[in-house]
Amino acid sequence: MIEFEKLLTKVFDRLEGLQISYLVGGSFATGVHGNVRQTNDLDILIDLKPDQVSEFVAEFSKDSMVSEEEILDAIESRRPYACFQVLLIDEFFKLDCFVLQTDSFSQSEMSRRVTIAISEGVVGWCATPEDIILRKLQWFVLGNKVSDRQWNDIVGVLEVQHGRLDETYLDDWATKLEVKDLLDEARTQVIVVD
Repeated sequence: MIEFEKLLTKVFDRLEGLQISYLVGGSFATGVHGNVRQTNDLDILIDLKPDQVSEFVAEFSKDSMVSEEEILDAIESRRPYACFQVLLIDEFFKLDCFVLQTDSFSQSEMSRRVTIAISEGVVGWCATPEDIILRKLQWFVLGNKVSDRQWNDIVGVLEVQHGRLDETYLDDWATKLEVKDLLDEARTQVIVVD
């Protein structure tokens, strides 16, 4: 097992040992369900409760830079996309930990997570392809609809997962999240290879 796989295993084992529900999102999840893209951080959605913060900090501070104050601020703020960072010192690798929110989409996303090979030999909880598409559409809007990287990720997942997606789920949530027009546009750019 190479160093990167050891890093992922360490992170997943720690979260599961602390009984903290998580799912991998962002570029890693895009690579699992679509086209692999190089990244130097890991986006994780975590259901971290205030009474778990001390244990979380104790576990990760063994070999990481982590701020209890930053974590509590992210949990208590209830801001959309509230997050905190954990820097794994030896690996010089960053975890962007997004705090699970109470909105319906975030709750649906967590309830639908799947166990899948995140990397060779490493199985973990990951967002579904539908939820990755929807989340990436939201990030695309937040970035003023100019990020080629986000857009290419969306189209890539649509292409790779073509014929296997829950299109009704996608359409329903895209409408609720007000990104249906963008989803429809992305679908027109999908190239299906038989």
